[in-house]
Amino acid sequence: MNPQELYHTLGNLVATFPDFAAHPLSPETQMWIGRAYASVQQVGNLIDTGHVMGISRSLNSDDAPRRLSAAAALVPILYRNLAVAEMNAPAPARGAFIPAGNEFDAFAAIGRVLTTAEADALIVDPYMDERTLTDFAVLATEQSDNSAAG
Repeated sequence: MNPQELYHTLGNLVATFPDFAAHPLSPETQMWIGRAYASVQQVGNLIDTGHVMGISRSLNSDDAPRRLSAAAALVPILYRNLAVAEMNAPAPARGAFIPAGNEFDAFAAIGRVLTTAEADALIVDPYMDERTLTDFAVLATEQSDNSAAG
């Protein structure tokens, strides 16, 4: 996995953190745990990789408090590895992940992207509405199409 893919994979894992209250865990949640382990392993921190392996055992526990405690212990590991992956990602990819619920940072990031975009900007957010377009599209640099003037 290249550094940019790893960064996006870890960002997706953070964004889709499962609810570990339900037991037994669904196959989708089991797959998420496997991806979390594999992604942390790809970052290369052996200590975090070992912790995730141990945590994954506790996530499958019948004991709800143990399971929820393990889930809470996994959060800082994922964020730490996301930060490392971000630093290793190519400069244009850095800052692409914005944690859910952080509206101010999301709007600031959209503003930065639109003011620095040289050609196109793609924003993917299932919760975005027309307000984003009306508030931020004016920040985009207007480009003339010189390819038609030949």
